[in-house]
Amino acid sequence: MTSSNPTFDFTPYFTTILSIAPNEVDVQVLSGGYTNLTARATFSRPMNLPTHFNLPTAISSVILKRATPYMHAIPSQAVPIDRQAVEARALRILQGVEPSVPGVAQGLARVPTLRVPQLVFHDTEQNILWMTDLGEGKILTEYILSDSPSKSKLEELADALGRFVAGLHGGTKNPSPETTSTLSDSRHLFGFLTSDAARIIREESPEYRNDPDGMQMLVDRMYSVLDPESNLEPCLGMVDFWAGSTLVSTDGDLGLLDWEYFGLSDPGCELGMFVGHLHLCLLFAEDSAEIATAVQAFLAKFASTYIATSSDTMSAQFKRRFLITHGRELIVGTELFVRTFDAASKARSVEAGLQCLGAAGSEDCTIDRDTLKTLPAEILEGMMLFLAPDR
Repeated sequence: MTSSNPTFDFTPYFTTILSIAPNEVDVQVLSGGYTNLTARATFSRPMNLPTHFNLPTAISSVILKRATPYMHAIPSQAVPIDRQAVEARALRILQGVEPSVPGVAQGLARVPTLRVPQLVFHDTEQNILWMTDLGEGKILTEYILSDSPSKSKLEELADALGRFVAGLHGGTKNPSPETTSTLSDSRHLFGFLTSDAARIIREESPEYRNDPDGMQMLVDRMYSVLDPESNLEPCLGMVDFWAGSTLVSTDGDLGLLDWEYFGLSDPGCELGMFVGHLHLCLLFAEDSAEIATAVQAFLAKFASTYIATSSDTMSAQFKRRFLITHGRELIVGTELFVRTFDAASKARSVEAGLQCLGAAGSEDCTIDRDTLKTLPAEILEGMMLFLAPDR
């Protein structure tokens, strides 16, 4: 039996709530849980859960997420504990159990190769969320870095993700206040990521020491452009949409995890963050042509599918918010990446992030194309799929 965590022992929790012996469950704490303590429980035999759980069939394993009023990986960082209720509601919406947001469950059903966990039980007393287990796998960045996937497999995954995300954004435009009031407030996560990017710029960028006023202007631009009040293209989204939200299973299926920030967002911010995190693969493995080819193959298919599925054009505001969140992710993602950046790789990534912030321009709907062209060629190529798409 695997020990869980000194801050919370899942095994006694299981023995109490399921009335089983300790040797009937094996608990493995999963790595990569920044916000919550996440564990997989594997039972010694298929387990029939209590009738008040939302799963009538016996299961062999289950995923549990325990929420606290702070980030599990950064205890000094407070986060709203109501994020767990948001994730529970998001999973009910995706399952079609709660039809208050039309089109979301139907959109997921149209992409049968994309999997999302089902809600099993929400223990509001212990702040533990039970979900179905999508199995062993790797997040998308680790899959690209370590598995040498074929172009056809990458395009298959990208097509499924592009269809779902475009359908989600397009199908939930201009959500009502009644809908968004019970979902996450994106200002919390956006504020944390933006302030963390500002910290890294101050600590890591030589340009900040040489031109503090110029760098502060870029930091202020992040806050200004990402101000929720300036969002003119609202829709629902994952908000925390990055490669860490994806799981490529050992069977080759794609899953979308971590819906605790589901709420008001916009396409530019969602896609900028996701693409930016994938581009960290190129800055981490700078000299790998194979990695660059894999990332570009995925992004080319993801962009073409998203754009073909979406009925909207990429507006000037979309492009500016895409650039800002892409740049921010190149900066903060260096400390959240699946592998550890060395000093040189981190410096390259922070510099590229600053170039994105500069390229966003000093005025609304203005892009500094000269600054944009200074980005590494392979990163610019991926970004232009969204900034200047061929429709």
